[in-house]
Amino acid sequence: MKVDERTVSITFFLNKRMKPSVHNNEDWYPIYARLHFSGNNTKLKVFDRRNRGVYATEKVFDDLLFFYQKKDFDTSHLEYGPGIVLLENEELIVKTVEYEWDKKKDDFNFKDYTKKLRIWQRDLQNVLSGFLLDEISRISQKKLDFNTYRRFEADSILGNDSDFIEWKSLIKNEEALVGLREIAEISIAYFQFIENLFYQREYRARDLFRKATYRGTVFSWIEGIDRNEFVSYIKKMPNSDLNKYGNAASKYFCKSFMEYFRVKSSSAEVYARGIQQYIEKIE
Repeated sequence: MKVDERTVSITFFLNKRMKPSVHNNEDWYPIYARLHFSGNNTKLKVFDRRNRGVYATEKVFDDLLFFYQKKDFDTSHLEYGPGIVLLENEELIVKTVEYEWDKKKDDFNFKDYTKKLRIWQRDLQNVLSGFLLDEISRISQKKLDFNTYRRFEADSILGNDSDFIEWKSLIKNEEALVGLREIAEISIAYFQFIENLFYQREYRARDLFRKATYRGTVFSWIEGIDRNEFVSYIKKMPNSDLNKYGNAASKYFCKSFMEYFRVKSSSAEVYARGIQQYIEKIE
């Protein structure tokens, strides 16, 4: 791929200079990408969308390279795994180099770029979920005694009706839930959008496995494609459909949670600005 006549070249390799992890008497080494652009090279450790390093044995890596190098292979029978991670990393690296070069031109440098890439490659749905769970835990620690706090897992408050209803009754103070309302409504709206996006034919594989794509990352939001489609999607959806239990968001949230934190189509731009603010908090 060329950016202003500068070629972006990416080669994946197994970094055997790093100490391997040993599982079942096999050595698993981290996978790296060698990036060449504008006459310079750098090495990037490969991470998946949840910011986890990707590892492989020599045999597994050889199989992955065969899988990756075909390019036009049918991934529709595959679950999300290392092979698809390589494809998504390649697409993301090319797009982010192009994006950064357009902004920086001759001031482009790998040091700044690699720092940004670590954030850009994160899965935005997972990022928002982390902020949501942190806010629930913060409220629990502040409002509940220690023994009661230990009874509730943040995940169960999101997904279990009886746990959410009991937890809310113990909090008692509606003002304590103001901060939670913002991230809760944003998460419900975004989760519904992204699930709907990946259900579209362009991104859907058979057996409901998602095809390789950089969409749904922090970068695809910052770039603007996801942000614009999110706002359009939320604005056009009737409130009754946005809050209907059984929609895409109900895979993650219980009925009581969705009824309490109701999404409003008129707040699409507010939610989009809120997502941008949460992205800026990523460390």
